[in-house]
Amino acid sequence: MAADREPKRRAAETRERWAASITARAREHWTPQRRQGLLGGMRLLCPPWEAAPLLRALRLLRGDASMPPESVRKYMQVSHMATLLEPPLRRLAESVPRLRLLDAGCGSSYLTLVLAWCARRRWNRPVEILGVDRDPTVIRRCRRSAGAAGLDDLARFDVGELGSLDAAGAWARAFGAAPAEGPVVHVLVALHACDTASDEALALGVSWGAELIAAAPCCQAELARGWADLADAGASGPFGPVSRSPP
Repeated sequence: MAADREPKRRAAETRERWAASITARAREHWTPQRRQGLLGGMRLLCPPWEAAPLLRALRLLRGDASMPPESVRKYMQVSHMATLLEPPLRRLAESVPRLRLLDAGCGSSYLTLVLAWCARRRWNRPVEILGVDRDPTVIRRCRRSAGAAGLDDLARFDVGELGSLDAAGAWARAFGAAPAEGPVVHVLVALHACDTASDEALALGVSWGAELIAAAPCCQAELARGWADLADAGASGPFGPVSRSPP
């Protein structure tokens, strides 16, 4: 048993050294002037000088702890949504023994892991966060990011189709046991789940009786393709203007 624990101990020590190193670089890089340039007067929950291991694990920071311009938009988008969600999430977390949150169509797990980081560093409440996506390659990458950020005890990931998702089964696979009481999922979030995934996420949240549903819909590419086919076929009728101008 001791031999089995040794590789895990060494891996944890390596991760801690890496986290300390990137944190030190972030504190040096993010001078007051750079902080002002990034955030202005905004208050965000996971600024780079505090959440450097998380943001580096998500590849939003470079190795020197700077944030490339192409990452700023994603960082601000996810941070803004987390800031909007914080008040209701904190209230819910205080009302249940363990808050269960599903990120439907989690993609690269930006929001999943930012919320996990906030739960640990800001709210200090027991949570279980599950990210679900249909792409196995994406889910493997999410698991690596969660491990690097030291959040793999709070945030787990599962491959699944939202339209046929068995939440209790997914929870059992991810956390070792299905929820024993209350709704399977207290909170469902979906940030830019593509095609009809946003619609499927909303339907799941309603069917499960989730206490909070938060979605920022993405493109409706499947509908747009269908409308384009109608336009090419010369379809008319009351929805003609829609099919001629797909999103």
